[in-house]
Amino acid sequence: MRFKIGGTFAACAGCGREDFFPALAITSGRRDVFICAHCGNEAFYSELIRRAGKEAGRASGEEPAP
Repeated sequence: MRFKIGGTFAACAGCGREDFFPALAITSGRRDVFICAHCGNEAFYSELIRRAGKEAGRASGEEPAP
């Protein structure tokens, strides 16, 4: 699955790819954890969306919020 904000997809911090799947061991503490389909890096949903939002802001020429 991919996460898109504006015209930008969230990318893995480890390899830069854009495909993720939910962590299979879903517990109350891991519901928002996603695994990169290419390198296995774990990322929280909020982290992926925040990074995609920053990239979308840069692409549109907006200044990032502090």
